[in-house]
Amino acid sequence: MMFPLMVNNATGIKKRKSKVWIYPPKSGIHIREILNKTANRSYGISYRVEVPVKLAGKRLLKQFTKKKEAYTWAEFQFAQAQRQGQAAFDITPWQREQAIEAFVMIDGLDMTLPSVVRFAVAHLKPEKGDITINELVEKSLKDKIERNLRPRSIEDFRSRGSKFAESFGHLLVKDVNKSQIEDWLKSFPNLSPCSISNYRRTVCDLFGFAIREGYRMGENPVARIRPPKIDWVEPKILRLEEARNLISSAYQHPHLELLPSIAIGLFAGIRVAEITRLRWDNIQLDEKTIYISSKISKKRRVRMVTIEDNLLEWLFLCPEREGPICPLDYKKKFTKLHRLAGFHKWHTNLMRHSFGSYYFEMSGDPLKTATVMGHRSSDQQLFDSYRAFVRRGEGKQYFDIRPGQLRNSQVLNFPQAKKVH
Repeated sequence: MMFPLMVNNATGIKKRKSKVWIYPPKSGIHIREILNKTANRSYGISYRVEVPVKLAGKRLLKQFTKKKEAYTWAEFQFAQAQRQGQAAFDITPWQREQAIEAFVMIDGLDMTLPSVVRFAVAHLKPEKGDITINELVEKSLKDKIERNLRPRSIEDFRSRGSKFAESFGHLLVKDVNKSQIEDWLKSFPNLSPCSISNYRRTVCDLFGFAIREGYRMGENPVARIRPPKIDWVEPKILRLEEARNLISSAYQHPHLELLPSIAIGLFAGIRVAEITRLRWDNIQLDEKTIYISSKISKKRRVRMVTIEDNLLEWLFLCPEREGPICPLDYKKKFTKLHRLAGFHKWHTNLMRHSFGSYYFEMSGDPLKTATVMGHRSSDQQLFDSYRAFVRRGEGKQYFDIRPGQLRNSQVLNFPQAKKVH
């Protein structure tokens, strides 16, 4: 290719005149050939691309060693200008570097850069704004009260939630992560695996509430924390003689007014919390049924409990059959009773566990036992809590604990039982 020459009058040195052309055609973008030389020595030709101010909003210059590279860049700048107009050139070099780094980071992920940014913005600024763990515990507790959860459930959450707030109360909900919660759960060396599992469940519920209410985005940080392994422990139950001592003590101390609640706990298997809400109106002795309404039931499920023959005899002994089943100061009176009966330590729902274990041995039917206990047939609770070792035949003996049996053994001095009219 021949190029015109220019002569410098001062030095007499001949110079090659630069060639300039527009590319793409009619784009206004100029490409200029540049002769690279130092100390009058030539090092070849490079190509400088110039994007004018009217096209880019500011003058852009970029130099390439190969014409093909210059053409590619010029085509890209012209296409950008046509597609996005002036906005395509408003990004700064620093912004370009950040965008390139971001594209490298999401390479291989099924995500676009805008979707990643939207997630990050939502996390950094949750829909309902930033709140602390202290505020979250208070809001969650208020929600449980408004939803009319059982007092026991509310107190359990209040106790464990307050413990969590003692460590993280000042932190924002969005800033607490899985590792922090995991380390916190490991900081209780003296707690049993079951207790740690209960704390984990409470915190999981707390963050579930935060996500539902818009105080945190993304997944629940507790979801990927594995619960501790809990070894199965055979549930404690009353042996036959202990059950006899308990019910006889309830009868021998009528001032404690505990005979009906003890009889129902032993021979109907109703939960203690449900018994404390039970009234004589819920008991139909002539139909041999106890009606557990949704207001009484722990799981808000209505159920009918059949009154076994021995329970019916015990309930006939109760002279007053009106109002609540349990007396005032039930806990205080019950503590006194189990000590009078010779128990130094009492386990919650010990009577219910006894009923379930003896009933299962007598019936041999897990489905029927689950129904009587108020569980669904698939509930693991039946096998975890109501299957203590009971010898063959002891189930029948348990449900043969009757007033007449104890009278014959001279344990009690019973009056004639009253019949229902």
